[in-house]
Amino acid sequence: RNMLVRVRSPEGILRIEADPSHPLGLLKQKIRDELAQKKFKVISFKLTKDQGGAVALSDDNASLQKLNIKHGDMIYLSEFDAIPFPEPEKPPVSPSSRAPIKKPRPVCRNHGPQGSCVQCMTYDMIKIKRQEKPTINGISFATDAAQEFQTYVWKLAYSIQRCGYLYGTKGEEGWLQVEVIYEPPQEGAADSFLILRNPDEEVVVQQLIQELDLHLIGMIVSHGAQSFLPDSREMLMAADLKKKAESPDFAIVVVSSNETGDSQFEAYQLSDQYLELERDLYFLPSKDPKVTNTKEDVYIAAKETRAVDNEFFLVPLPIKDHKGLLQVSFPVENRNEPQTQAHLKTIMKQPKPKFLQKMSDFHLLLYLSDSKNLGSMEGVALAQRIKDKGEHQGLEMLVSNFAGIPNKF
Repeated sequence: RNMLVRVRSPEGILRIEADPSHPLGLLKQKIRDELAQKKFKVISFKLTKDQGGAVALSDDNASLQKLNIKHGDMIYLSEFDAIPFPEPEKPPVSPSSRAPIKKPRPVCRNHGPQGSCVQCMTYDMIKIKRQEKPTINGISFATDAAQEFQTYVWKLAYSIQRCGYLYGTKGEEGWLQVEVIYEPPQEGAADSFLILRNPDEEVVVQQLIQELDLHLIGMIVSHGAQSFLPDSREMLMAADLKKKAESPDFAIVVVSSNETGDSQFEAYQLSDQYLELERDLYFLPSKDPKVTNTKEDVYIAAKETRAVDNEFFLVPLPIKDHKGLLQVSFPVENRNEPQTQAHLKTIMKQPKPKFLQKMSDFHLLLYLSDSKNLGSMEGVALAQRIKDKGEHQGLEMLVSNFAGIPNKF
């Protein structure tokens, strides 16, 4: 059975079908053919199993199975030497055509007047460069939080998009650690979503997050089947959220179903160049979600364009999971599934765990903080007790009464 191998190249992520029993040399030829379709004549390249280039794939006779290349794996193409195929000549422009007048180039001392070398021809254009390495080592999800989000979008059969904000910390080893996925009010469609503002809830969310010593470190969005790249609108949204975040590190994560129907997470950072251009308001709305439109021509891969593939602005991140600081036992906010006192009563009546551990659920804290329930003052006080393990008998009595459980104190 054929498998899909992803190849990170200077021309974006290539997706190559291959048989596990085929030799590495055949995979390399398929990569050359794929790049040829992108109008590049490949001279040479190097394949590695790691982004840093330490684990080289050099034995062309070895099978992919022997090299432990599995379905869905990402391998990396580096030391890429290629030349673009020449563009077909364009018909002459008639005198009546209204073409933009380009300013004269400065005299090139090495190549003659009017800038006749590539450097001169592109001297005043922005050159799009792929960022090879992220500024962080990767992103780690609290297992319960990731499982809850994944399960919900799977139940929806990935039929509509769903967005969440990622709150957590940056660990000592340079990994972003996600502890909470907050899902704001929103409306989802097959290929888009719309965030609905709720200022009162936003204030409470920030109070709870601050009390738990967490920060906004990313966003997550679900896509339809086998769609793992953020679209141009999501990238702009992530850049805007990063400006508001206290953490300088920010990730954008996409979850979708792969070829076998299983859920799969892919994580990225926006490149430094993208963030700089977005800050300078250099981008325009794009009708094609797979590309980012620019106000002026940019220079990329030996071509001038105003439509840049999103992949050029995305830096892939490794993903792992960890046992989170909080649990997810209460229904998540702003879904079609209601949050009720009955859910709270069920949790409170369980003999284990102890009260503060039962309350160690962001979604439950947010529910209790609603003015229709206990209110934000009590919700924030609970978050404080969870953090400092302080005296909580009065709060336990309050929550028990609200849940409709007879006073046991």
